[in-house]
Amino acid sequence: MFFTQYIQEHPYRSLAVNVSEHGLAAQRLVEPSARHARVVAIEFELPGTGEVIWAKAETQFEAIGRDFHRAGIRFLAMARRHERLVREFVAEVRSAQNLLLIKTAPGSAQPVAAALDKQAWKEMVGTIGGDDAILIVCPDRKSAQRLALRLREMLA
Repeated sequence: MFFTQYIQEHPYRSLAVNVSEHGLAAQRLVEPSARHARVVAIEFELPGTGEVIWAKAETQFEAIGRDFHRAGIRFLAMARRHERLVREFVAEVRSAQNLLLIKTAPGSAQPVAAALDKQAWKEMVGTIGGDDAILIVCPDRKSAQRLALRLREMLA
């Protein structure tokens, strides 16, 4: 999901590679003139909601490579209605043998599945994203249990 990050009132287009109710992991191209700030404003549309969400956020970590700037961003404040939408974006994680089923808000499963695929976690073989559910295939039951725990911790 793409979003706009405002750093000292200058907009920077970024890609959210992971979203939870507490914040997001972001990636953007390195720009020589890009400013850095601890507290930023962000704007994004949560897939399937049609809502543009504005939030005040704090940069928790930054890693600047040759091509990409990565950041972990924690939400500090947003409208109460938007907090509920973000919290409900990923609603539930269920397991069955070596499979996990993640329930999401309608229209949200495919972008979440794409973000999970980009993580390249060893516990995950791949995902299939529908409209409001994601099927995750794990190599074995133990991997599925570890991944379910990781996902539940991210949602807590």
